[in-house]
Amino acid sequence: MSLKCLLAGTAVAVALVISGAPEAQPAAPPTTNMPATSATLSSQEFASKAAITGIYEIRAGHIAEQRSRNPDVDRFAAEMIRDHSKNNAQLMATVKRIGGIRLPSKVDHEHAGLLAQLRSVSSRQFDSTYAEQQVQGHQDAIALFTSYARHGEIPQLKRYARMTLPVLQHHLEMAQALPTGSRMARSR
Repeated sequence: MSLKCLLAGTAVAVALVISGAPEAQPAAPPTTNMPATSATLSSQEFASKAAITGIYEIRAGHIAEQRSRNPDVDRFAAEMIRDHSKNNAQLMATVKRIGGIRLPSKVDHEHAGLLAQLRSVSSRQFDSTYAEQQVQGHQDAIALFTSYARHGEIPQLKRYARMTLPVLQHHLEMAQALPTGSRMARSR
């Protein structure tokens, strides 16, 4: 994928998140989650992106539990469901205490496309596609949470971002160890 296509897809995804567009199926599924490295990220933007990422992780985990035939992927998916459910509950509690921030209840167009890709990819390609999405998604989440932890405007949300970062970093390490490519062919 070219950098030009990646940047165009990211720009569309960010515009959709900001506009609050409803969940829908895009014409062509994107291949990466939205990066978030801006030092000027508002608290509303951070909270919305964090919630969307968590919702996506939970739904992708459920799809993986249904479609994967690899026990390592199944264990990883179960951990994603458990940890991201907990993280989203912590985010909701934090936002409720703060007030004035609304969280989305469903994924944006980009993440809907990633979920659609997981549902439609061949069984043979599922685990590697899921693993690739998980690596990219956790890299993007780490960038988002790091940015807000450093530059955020609300102390309670900054604390939430700092406390969640080690979990996301652990998830990235686990995702990077998932079977992909030639290792997938041998694990079946």
